Amino acid sequence: MQVIIIQLLLFGISWYSLFIAPSYLDRPFMLYCCVLAFISVINAYRQKETLNSLKGQYFRHSSLFLIAYLVVHYQYFFDYAIGLIDSPDASTTIGKYVWYNERIITRCLAVSNIGINAFLIGYLYKKRQMVWVHIRYSNYIPKNIRLLTVLNTILIILYVLTIDKEYLMGGYGKHIEMGETATRIGGYLIPTICSQLAIQTYQVKKIAHKLSFIEIIKRLKESIFFVFIMSVLILMSGRRTDAVFFMSMFFLAYITITKKLIRLKYVVPGIIALSVLMFVIARVRTDAGVESREAIEMLSGNNTTISPLTQELAFNCSSLQIVMTDIPDKIPYLYGLTWIGSFVSAIPAGPSLIGGFISIPIIYQKSDNLVTILALGDYIWGLGTSILADIYVNFGLSGIVILMFMFGYVIRILEEVSFCDSTNPYFIALSLAVYSSLIYMVRGSIWYSIGPLAYVLLLIALFTRKIVK
Repeated sequence: MQVIIIQLLLFGISWYSLFIAPSYLDRPFMLYCCVLAFISVINAYRQKETLNSLKGQYFRHSSLFLIAYLVVHYQYFFDYAIGLIDSPDASTTIGKYVWYNERIITRCLAVSNIGINAFLIGYLYKKRQMVWVHIRYSNYIPKNIRLLTVLNTILIILYVLTIDKEYLMGGYGKHIEMGETATRIGGYLIPTICSQLAIQTYQVKKIAHKLSFIEIIKRLKESIFFVFIMSVLILMSGRRTDAVFFMSMFFLAYITITKKLIRLKYVVPGIIALSVLMFVIARVRTDAGVESREAIEMLSGNNTTISPLTQELAFNCSSLQIVMTDIPDKIPYLYGLTWIGSFVSAIPAGPSLIGGFISIPIIYQKSDNLVTILALGDYIWGLGTSILADIYVNFGLSGIVILMFMFGYVIRILEEVSFCDSTNPYFIALSLAVYSSLIYMVRGSIWYSIGPLAYVLLLIALFTRKIVK
């Protein structure tokens, strides 16, 4: 109880900070906001973990979300607050948008603190209830699972045959398209592979205590093969988003089955190694002719940030500044307009059917479009968005408080159903889909995975059968 009371107090302080935020770059105030965010996270983790399978589990949903959230909403401003950045440089392409509106940056930090505390309060509120772990284990059995294996195999073969070979060999950073057919097939592979992994994870999880490591791998061999092949193909093109999706999805499936606790001494080196790989891929794909060795040298020579590995992810901090500059003064809140596309994509043939009845201007189709057009005047190249900007353009500050609270509540539920014994393939699929999308939810939309997830749940319904006792 004491922890959640302190969390509520920190939420109140964050709200008060919004009204006293100076309209200029003030290092002490910016440092205060960053420290307040850090204290908020530390306080939430003081709450005693009552679920044994989550004790010492560092790779849970909330941890991944909070790391990404802190990077996106605080890294650049923390660098400035502690003096690593002497003065904002708006002359560069990146600096122009990171420091888009210096008069509003301190208010954005205060809003970020409100958002993180709303999330943590929702998380702690659910944590105190602990009801989901008492659900009886629902018994499902696979139904024609080999057909799903065949389907994934056929889709991967078609994907390789139809993809533009120049795109496959590092063409993503050169703005080469993979091809319309390959794009569609790639979109199908996300839900089909996720659903197969969810079903197999559910089946193996029931008997994992009887199996050795080798036996677990054998029972997951089809999913492992599909995840590996797709990750390699995607990384070859220079694209990282879907590769991270597949790899993190399988990683969670493995620790869900084994309930294996990854020791802290392996956590940091593992994160650094993966971050270096993603950084090198980003540099090689964006800078023509840059070799991997040169990209690593760029990384080691960057002394203007506390974390060069995550600096690209941190660029999305510009989105909240951009929308808070013009909304609601010049553009009213959109009340869910930018989310219609996400929900429609969850309906088979939805975009085509709905498109004939609803015509949404391109600027309002996604918050990414709105952010880009507000900043650039046209959709020249995407500036991206963030979870707070995406909520703010639709429902303002009240929407951030309510939805971040609800999101924290849901994240805790997903942790419980992932690591306890009482679950079913639908909850496992939901957990896998959300976990693998968390980084891109923070730098995108809270509804990032809603479309693929709907198809995953449909496939699970088709390829499993519940045993009624």
